[in-house]
This record gives sequence, structure tokens and C-alpha cells, in this order.
Amino acid sequence: PFLKPYFKDYAMLQEVTKAAFKSACGDITVAHTAQTISDFSVTSFYEVGLELGLLDTDHYVPYGVYDHLEFDKIDTR
Repeated sequence: PFLKPYFKDYAMLQEVTKAAFKSACGDITVAHTAQTISDFSVTSFYEVGLELGLLDTDHYVPYGVYDHLEFDKIDTR
């Protein structure tokens, strides 16, 4: 199925926003919220950001990698 015309604008805005936050903060981690990413979803546009060099694969955490987070180890405040 074809994506609606506004999906491209929305997806590109997502990629630019992620790149801007990475630039401003020095690093970024993007967590995917679904195990399977459809080729026909806005989320699939993350591949464009990779191809453009805006982000690297190590900036992404696939869904389900950290099923149990140990917050006392993550945030030691």
C-alpha cells in the first residue's frame, strides 16, 4: 500500500529532530516500540537517517532487548 502524502514530511521531520537532539546533546538513544517494523510505517524511515549518516545503528535499541530494566543501576541518584 502507498503511504499518504503527509507521511514523508512527518517522517523526515522525525529524522531531522533526532539529528538535532543528537547534535545538541552530543548523543542520542532511540528505542523502537515494536519488534516488527513495517515497510509501510513512518518508523521505517529511520533507515533514511542511517543512509544519510544522521544517526548510526548503535543509536537504536531494538524492541525487547531490555525486557527487564534495573532502574537502581541505571539511575544511581
